[in-house]
Amino acid sequence: MPPVSDIVEYQIDPVVYSGPDLMSVFRDHVMSESKIIGEIFNKQKGMLSLSNEQRAKYDAATYCTACGTNFSAKNHKVRHHCHCKDVTMPLIFLHYIC
Repeated sequence: MPPVSDIVEYQIDPVVYSGPDLMSVFRDHVMSESKIIGEIFNKQKGMLSLSNEQRAKYDAATYCTACGTNFSAKNHKVRHHCHCKDVTMPLIFLHYIC
């Protein structure tokens, strides 16, 4: 089975369980994964600076490239970024909630 992440430190083996109290074991595993994912997304990694061309594209963007809806004061524009490592991400502009 291929890893879910390309970041080695976050690659884990799949869990297979068949036995007593299956739903409790499943819930505990999901909650454990949720905690780990929350810790990853709460990291405040610095983003790489945009080039002048990228900044111009960002400033000119008026809609979310994920859902196609226009940006608004309540659902503002953000840059796609990685919470795990400093890498150049595709220039994708998203709503804050997308």
